[in-house]
Amino acid sequence: MNLLISRYEKSLTLALKSGYSKLIVVSYDQLGLYARKIEDYGLANEYLEAGLSFISQLGLKREKGQILFSLGSVASMQGKLKDSFEITRKHLKSIAN
Repeated sequence: MNLLISRYEKSLTLALKSGYSKLIVVSYDQLGLYARKIEDYGLANEYLEAGLSFISQLGLKREKGQILFSLGSVASMQGKLKDSFEITRKHLKSIAN
């Protein structure tokens, strides 16, 4: 496993132990963004979907938009433009309401 991902995962573990929801969301997002940077799109989606699931349990609106934006960019990087459009639409809808 990549050393930086391992360190981000340690940060996520600490955030989960602390129970600080915004730090947990940032940790999932950073893991997803780093996985995207190294072009491991499957891993990026896993982290971001886990973050989205966490957010959905707590009803965090702004943070949901943040993760959806990241998911849209992962889809775009994979050339999945229709998926990227749909995710981006959900992002805009989630922050507009």
